[in-house]
Amino acid sequence: MIMDGIFSKLKSLSSSGIPKFEISEYTIRKLQESNKNLDNILQNSGRMGQPKVDHYKQVLTYFHDIEYRDRYFTNSLSIKRLCWALDYTDEEFPESILEKGQLVLALEYIDKYFSSSCITALIFILFNNWQSSKVDFLRDYLRNRIIAEKNERPKLKYYRENIDYLCQKNGPVRWSQNSFKSLQGKIDLFFESNPYISYAKGTQYFKLFLIEMFENTVRNATLDDRGNWKGILDFAKENFERNLPKYFVSSEIVRFKDEIKGSTFQDVIKNEAFEFIGDPGKESNWVLPSSEFTTYQIQVVQEARQILNVWINESLVDLFFSEVVEDLPRKRFWMNYVSNMTTVDIFLSIQKLEEIFLDSRVENGMEQRFGVLSSGGSTSSVIIFTIKKYRFVLAGSLAGGALYVHPNTSNIYPRIEELRNEWPVLGRRLRRLDRGLLIHSYLRNLISENGNYLYFENEGRMVHTGNWQYRLRKWMNKKVE
Repeated sequence: MIMDGIFSKLKSLSSSGIPKFEISEYTIRKLQESNKNLDNILQNSGRMGQPKVDHYKQVLTYFHDIEYRDRYFTNSLSIKRLCWALDYTDEEFPESILEKGQLVLALEYIDKYFSSSCITALIFILFNNWQSSKVDFLRDYLRNRIIAEKNERPKLKYYRENIDYLCQKNGPVRWSQNSFKSLQGKIDLFFESNPYISYAKGTQYFKLFLIEMFENTVRNATLDDRGNWKGILDFAKENFERNLPKYFVSSEIVRFKDEIKGSTFQDVIKNEAFEFIGDPGKESNWVLPSSEFTTYQIQVVQEARQILNVWINESLVDLFFSEVVEDLPRKRFWMNYVSNMTTVDIFLSIQKLEEIFLDSRVENGMEQRFGVLSSGGSTSSVIIFTIKKYRFVLAGSLAGGALYVHPNTSNIYPRIEELRNEWPVLGRRLRRLDRGLLIHSYLRNLISENGNYLYFENEGRMVHTGNWQYRLRKWMNKKVE
């Protein structure tokens, strides 16, 4: 190609001949940098021929029009554009050529005017749809074409040397396994060594490659080795949609849950997961599509969600009974039930919120678990949590507060999950809840006592006097365990 010839001539002006002339070190350094840039251009030139997206629509228009199809696809340029457009969709073309089952027809036209430049495009299409059975024919076609290609350009030679990785279904897993020891989690090194396919970083092929690399890296590692897989996680965040790094973050939590729990690193990983994936109290944040991930991988994400939710529950209960209201007896009691809590929310006065938001445990999205408690009164703080079919509201007043329990069918319990984040506090928008909707002093006693007998209600109020721990534990054993 003309461009290759120009680049080769430019590259021949290497710094090796520089000493013959009186040229400054600055100029020599700049020429060396230019050489390096030219190397990158040459190595990645395969992607330069990709047509603009606005050409795809034109390609599909002519391809789906029987009258014009034979007139349009009669040269290498139109064929190359067809190669790149095989999986293109938009509002006008909601189904791609692949999805419509027209791959074989498209390849018939491609075959008539095939050139070696088509290989780059077809590799991308294959990689981008690697897990679809609709590209099986393309896999075989591409393999035969690469083998038959006699061009000795470095790129085509590279394709032939790695043809099993490129065209076999287990290629991404095998390549990842064979590269595992040399890479040590440094995924960028792989693309530096394989520049002819670096344009396909974000495809399904390399999703499978990364999963294998990540799982191999963490399998026998300790938490101290986190640097070895952090690069893979960061690469996934940069090049893939959220589901892949969501799986990696979840795998990290599940694999190292015992090492993370109780360590100084727990708040770090908790905040990272909360920020990147979302509140584990909302199941929709922690779902993987079954069409793209295995049952095992989906289960890992769900297990991580449960683990993270317990960590958050512990953190919030500890924070409420330590920083908001100093109440060690109630803290000890409810810490026994954090693993059963599905949600924990805290509502405070604006003044107290301003103090709490300075706590390192409340960052990167954790403020979503907080809200504004309005209307004053002696109660300026409440913590609300859910255990099975019951909602627990604990007032945080200085006198020990009261406990209010409601079944989820109660018509007096406010549906806090339906509240919107509309109230501005320190640059954030939080939920707002009126104190009068939570504090119901008229409720009957949750637990009544007659001699040696305890009587339990499904809904009621309890004050923390006497041996309240014994009575409440009996209620919990009866109602929620």
